[in-house]
Amino acid sequence: MEFFIDTMELRQTGATPVRNRRRHPMLMLNGRLGILNEGFVLTDLLNHELGRVRQRSIGVFPRFELIVDDTSVGTIKQMFGVWHEFIYVSDLNWIVMGNLLTNQYRTYHGIRLIMQADSQTWMPDGIHLTVNAPDDCTSAILLAILLDHFSRIGSPHLVWPPESPLANDFS
Repeated sequence: MEFFIDTMELRQTGATPVRNRRRHPMLMLNGRLGILNEGFVLTDLLNHELGRVRQRSIGVFPRFELIVDDTSVGTIKQMFGVWHEFIYVSDLNWIVMGNLLTNQYRTYHGIRLIMQADSQTWMPDGIHLTVNAPDDCTSAILLAILLDHFSRIGSPHLVWPPESPLANDFS
């Protein structure tokens, strides 16, 4: 199954549709991450919750929990030094490898490919996901949004539009 997610719209408005190959909305993604924010919630178009990702700890390397159908299915924690190339999703036993800063990666369970993410060409700040099994769609979409959030931390030039030239005028 193919999904397209506009990550810029999610960051700016707190909500974005998850679209199919024909660019029709299939699901809705809402929320923001942070200490005061609840997390990301994935719903169907009738607003029934399918899953969520929630921050469980704070610190330099916070822990995040994937919840699908009100059941915790996995936890993710950034690892010092390798978080932009490799992420392990415990409980699901998924390994994410690739360039996480540019949203070009693959997720495996053993040798089985779970999903593949690429940058989109028709949407400059978006993710194109290809998920191989329908049962993995909710977890894969939530993981992709969390990894996009990780890629924006420490890269403010990717999050906000460039400042005006007058913003740095100290005269």
